[in-house]
Amino acid sequence: MSVVYFGPTRKQSGLELQDTFDSLPRLDVSESMRWLQVARDACKAEAERWRTNGRRWFMSGNTFGMRTERVAVSYESAVWCAEVYARLVEAVELKTNIDIAHEVHRMAAFLERELGGQTYTLDASALPDVVAGRADSECCKSNDWMAALLYDAVDTKPECVNLVRLRNKDAVTHVFSDDAAYSGMQMGHLLEDIIGKVQGQGHTFFVMVPFMTRAAWRHITRNFRDATKFERLEDDESLRFKGLGMLWTLWKPKHILETRDALEGILVTFPDDEHVAPLKQAVREELAGAGVGLCIFQHKFPDIVSFPGEFDRIKLFIQHAGFPSQEPYKSRNGAPVRRPLACAS
Repeated sequence: MSVVYFGPTRKQSGLELQDTFDSLPRLDVSESMRWLQVARDACKAEAERWRTNGRRWFMSGNTFGMRTERVAVSYESAVWCAEVYARLVEAVELKTNIDIAHEVHRMAAFLERELGGQTYTLDASALPDVVAGRADSECCKSNDWMAALLYDAVDTKPECVNLVRLRNKDAVTHVFSDDAAYSGMQMGHLLEDIIGKVQGQGHTFFVMVPFMTRAAWRHITRNFRDATKFERLEDDESLRFKGLGMLWTLWKPKHILETRDALEGILVTFPDDEHVAPLKQAVREELAGAGVGLCIFQHKFPDIVSFPGEFDRIKLFIQHAGFPSQEPYKSRNGAPVRRPLACAS
C-alpha cells in the first residue's frame, strides 16, 4: 500500500499528545514509482475514453451538467467538446509521496533554521480534543496529518495546541500547516480570525502549506495586502508580512495547476470563430471554477471541490490497481504499525 495506516483501537482519553502523533499515518514512499505509472496509465486511458465515447455522450445529452442545446448541437461540436476533455485529462499533474516528502523536509529545514532551539507551538486543531477525550482519532484531518509529518521532521519539537483557541497570554510563536490548499477559503478565514484576535500582541506566525493553487495563494495573502498595515519582506523560500504588532511568514508553495488555467491553454489553440465561441464559453462555465485543481496526489484522492468530478474514473482506476482511496488521515482499527517519514533521493 502506498499509505500506511495505524492507530489505536480505543478512544484516546488521557493519552499524551506524543502518543496521539504516533497513532497518525506517516508517508511510505516505497511504491511511489509504481503509483506514478498506474496514474499515468489511468490518465491515458481516460483521455482515450473521452476521444472514443465523448461524441456519443454529448450527442445523447450526457454532458455532465452542460445544457445539450448549448453544447452538443451537432456532430462537430460534440467532437470538439470530447477533444477538450481529453486534453484536460492529459494535463493532469501527478504528485507522488516522494514529492510530498521532499517538501516536508524542505519546510522542516526552514523551520529549524528559523526556530531551532526556541519554544513554539504547532497547530493540530483536532488533537487537543482527542487527548482530552472529547473526540476519537477518527476526527483527525489533513492539517493534523501534515503537523505530524512536520513534527517528526524537525529537531526542535514544538508544543501542539489548537490555535483556534489562541489567547494573548499563549506562547508568541506559532506554526500552522496543511498538505494543500485549493480555494484557500478555510485557511484564509482562519488567518483572518487569528489576526483579529491577537493584533498588537507581538505574536509571530508561520504558515507552512507545500502545495496551493494560485487562487488559494491570492485568497490567503489578501489578509496582508494593505501596505499601510503590513510591510512586505520576501526571500527565496518565504513571504513575510510585518505589521499590527505581528510577523507572518508564509512558506512559498509549489503551485497546483488549476483546471481553468489548463482549460484556457487548451482553448487558445482553437480558432475563436462563430461556431466555437459559444462552446468555449459553455465549457468555461462548467469547468473553470476558481481553485479547482487538475492534480492528483498519491497520499489522497481529492473530492469534487478540488478536482473535476468528470474525471473520477481516474481515481477508480488507481484504486483498482491496489492503492487506497479513502482519506489517509484517519486511523484504521488494527495493531499499530509505525513507518517513519522517508525521503527518497
